[in-house]
Amino acid sequence: MNLQDVEQLRDRLLEQLGKQAQTARYFERYYDGDHIEFGVASTKYRESFGGMLNAVRDNWMPIVVDAVGERLRVQGFRFGEDTQGDHDAWSIWQRAHLDSESELGHTTALTASRAAVLVAPGPDDREIITVEHPSQMVVATESGNRWKRIAALKSWRDDWTGDTRATLYLPDDVLRWRRASADGSNWEVLSTELNPLGEVPVVPLRNRPNLFDVCKSELDAVTSTQDQINKLVCDMLVASEFQAFRQRWATGVDIPLDPDTGQPMQPFAAAIDRLWMVPDEGAKFGEFGQVDLKGYVGAIENRVQSLASRSRTPAHYMLGQTGTFPSGESLKATETGLIAKVRSRQTHFGEAWEEVIRLAFKVRGDARASVTDAETIWADPESRTESEHVDAMVKRRALNVPLEQLWEDLGYSPTQISRFRQMLLDEAFTRAIAGGDLQQPVEPAGV
Repeated sequence: MNLQDVEQLRDRLLEQLGKQAQTARYFERYYDGDHIEFGVASTKYRESFGGMLNAVRDNWMPIVVDAVGERLRVQGFRFGEDTQGDHDAWSIWQRAHLDSESELGHTTALTASRAAVLVAPGPDDREIITVEHPSQMVVATESGNRWKRIAALKSWRDDWTGDTRATLYLPDDVLRWRRASADGSNWEVLSTELNPLGEVPVVPLRNRPNLFDVCKSELDAVTSTQDQINKLVCDMLVASEFQAFRQRWATGVDIPLDPDTGQPMQPFAAAIDRLWMVPDEGAKFGEFGQVDLKGYVGAIENRVQSLASRSRTPAHYMLGQTGTFPSGESLKATETGLIAKVRSRQTHFGEAWEEVIRLAFKVRGDARASVTDAETIWADPESRTESEHVDAMVKRRALNVPLEQLWEDLGYSPTQISRFRQMLLDEAFTRAIAGGDLQQPVEPAGV
């Protein structure tokens, strides 16, 4: 690829990156509670109560995202027919701080529809793995083959110099540019290097992708409902400001005039220690009823229920105070839709993390870089009580399910299972030395 073609590819990816950044900013503002769309309110309403609208932030968006994100926890990786978690893969994961970084990547992808992970060679033939924001990293795939990455571009503004930087990752080369500002000035080539991996080292984290590689945010279908909730809350506040208190009326009362201006004067001053008196016996007093705010509360709850249903977020996450909190089988039934959604996200994100680990092994020159039957081990996303879960495992043990499989089903990580295995060997060795019963547990020293 000649330089002109490379520059055209860079500019196309910069344009695509700009669209990604716009989408990411839009949905992340909703996630943060910075709601900017009030199209459900009329122009006159916004003119009259715009200040109140801007102050209303009854934000339900983090619950929609976090209900999924908090159940996406990687516990390890398996390769080939190996039934145990791969120790080296987990070492790579821990070295790159991916316990926390993966959480950030999942939350960003769930909110903004996508994120990316960069795997780059570092010192001592070890990898550097970073999770990238969709406003700074874009990945291009081959037309008709969304699994084959042909290029990736990272562009960002240097906080120290104010320069705009861009790095283009190609299968064979890595090219870097700089320009002094974002006003359209020419790019300056900083370096052109060979790509030692021979493939694009950036893996996309796609949320809800379709066959055309179009991804969707978890908030895509519910931002309009969030706007409706904000509008209804604002209506309730307006009603409480102007109509929630009893307004009084009077007939047959002479209204005095201000001697200086000739304008009508307020004939009565309302207070707890004041009595209203008029000389006319025909005068009558009354009051208008106050507005009942329960109608607004019901409308808001209706919109929240709609939001929960369409996002498959369990209703008790949002409306737990309106009824009995579910437990047991009812809790499992209530969370069925959420669990199905989480498992779907595990499938797509798991493919990406397996590719990240494969690239890390490629940086190290490890043969596992060519293994294609890797598996991501996820923590169990279902909610169960400890007693129910353990009881189910005891029954499975009676069916001769292997002990290590039961440990995994109980939610223990491969690292913990490896520790259990060593503990059992240590106990067996201790019993053998003591000449005791191999079936009896060994009491800890000092007991």
